[in-house]
Amino acid sequence: MTQESETDSEARLMKRPGGTSVAYNVQTVVDERHKLIVGVEVTNEVSDRTLLTAMARKAKEELGVEELTVLADAGYYTSEAIKSCEEENITAYVPVVDREKQDEEGLFPRSRFRYDGEKDVYVCPRGEELRMVGQTRGTVAEGKKTYLIYGTPACADCPLKSKCTKAAKGRKIKRWEHEEVTDRLRERLGSQPDVMRRRKGMVEHPFGTIKVGMGHERLLMKGKHNVGTEIGLTVLSYNFKRVLSIFGVEALVAMFKSGKTAQQYCCLLYTSDAADERS
Repeated sequence: MTQESETDSEARLMKRPGGTSVAYNVQTVVDERHKLIVGVEVTNEVSDRTLLTAMARKAKEELGVEELTVLADAGYYTSEAIKSCEEENITAYVPVVDREKQDEEGLFPRSRFRYDGEKDVYVCPRGEELRMVGQTRGTVAEGKKTYLIYGTPACADCPLKSKCTKAAKGRKIKRWEHEEVTDRLRERLGSQPDVMRRRKGMVEHPFGTIKVGMGHERLLMKGKHNVGTEIGLTVLSYNFKRVLSIFGVEALVAMFKSGKTAQQYCCLLYTSDAADERS
């Protein structure tokens, strides 16, 4: 730990519009159709980068489904998180963020090198093929990553070398060993260009209702456990209002009398949706 608040030892200094404040990071997963909060977690992580898989997994368990599609903003992107989601049958849509060193000004950017998956080579702007010549390990926030290195001896006599690299041994391209995961993500985003605009309508609806409609703009409690309880009660109240709006008073009272759990309510909602779509 590199910081500690004098009034709340578990809170952290976090960025907010207009500056920073001592705060907690409240994570939610919101259902697109009904705007129900199906997963919530209070953390003191100052970054969202490590939270995507855990929150998606939480929502999947709450809904009792085998597969899930999640949308998140660029702050949640790490290539490792996208890979972890795939391994758990979670399809993620997250803008790709390249956190590696940017290409030097005046030189061909990495995007000018086309990857040929069948041959496992990169094709340079002049048409030469860069083949795998080694590998290296890099340190990132999530741990170690293995990169494959691609190069070609053709760089030595290439007339475009001055526009491509300053390295004496020629241009090298690094490729994450699981880069196909990122390629699939890019393909998904490219095939559905409007998908990220839908995300704002999902996640901002509950926060707007909680902050404005319910008057809960600031936390009242201190300590992660107490804040978790406060947020849990707030989410319960919000979801109750949503379910009441969706089903109506009489149907909701009947559900309570039947002894159904919150998860069963959600399953009933999705079962009803499926029936509506079939009809």
